[in-house]
Amino acid sequence: MKKLTTFLLLLSTFFLHGQTMVTPYPDNSWDAKTYTYLGVPSLEKKWKKSELRQFLKYMEKIYIADKWSLPRKNSPYSGDVFKKMTSFELLKPINDATIQIDERIDYINTQFEYSNFLLAIYQEKDRKTERFGREVLAGYNFLLASTRCVRNFMDELTKTLPPNATAQPEFKKMYNQSTSQVVTLINLHIEIFQKDWGRYDSDVISNFAPTAFEGIDKSWSLLSSTQQKTLISKITILKKHELKPIRKAAKSFLKEKEF
Repeated sequence: MKKLTTFLLLLSTFFLHGQTMVTPYPDNSWDAKTYTYLGVPSLEKKWKKSELRQFLKYMEKIYIADKWSLPRKNSPYSGDVFKKMTSFELLKPINDATIQIDERIDYINTQFEYSNFLLAIYQEKDRKTERFGREVLAGYNFLLASTRCVRNFMDELTKTLPPNATAQPEFKKMYNQSTSQVVTLINLHIEIFQKDWGRYDSDVISNFAPTAFEGIDKSWSLLSSTQQKTLISKITILKKHELKPIRKAAKSFLKEKEF
């Protein structure tokens, strides 16, 4: 069986600093046809591994030439491109049991690179100059979904591979890494509401709240009871959050979990 590459999340993701506002840069993006002309895969195609690699190649060129022309979330020009870029449809091959395991591992490794690239092009190294708040939050949500799919894939391998394979230290290491990534991303979402929410326009963070808690809910069964209890404590505090949509999303989540 091929080996999964290490999932390297961007370190800057985890350092949430003060309340420097994210002021969106004017939307200088293009329409889908222009991106396709410049080499980005057509939206009409089903994006597979080759399309992801094509995207990485040509979107990097666009980013280097003019990062302010990147596709934007909800843009009247490029919103459909950004929607395709962060569609959970791109993650389905990871858990498609009709595809050979080695082929899926190849796809996961490409998906790792792709997911990190999405954050790399939108997230500034200096958070004081960050201008893509809406897109960065969408990138976090996509990354959580990606890590969740990988963890589900590892669960599948645990059930289908022979015991001598799943007992190997390397397999256990990969399994633990997949769990750790899910927990890390969930904690990141919660920390955004605890420490970082004030940096975003109220409509941006308000729209992110229900999406974030939906992602946490879908990942919940992958966590241990101890991990769940720790997160419940953090989410309970959000019931008194200053921003109503965050309070509402937290209360709804806790009610569903019967807390």
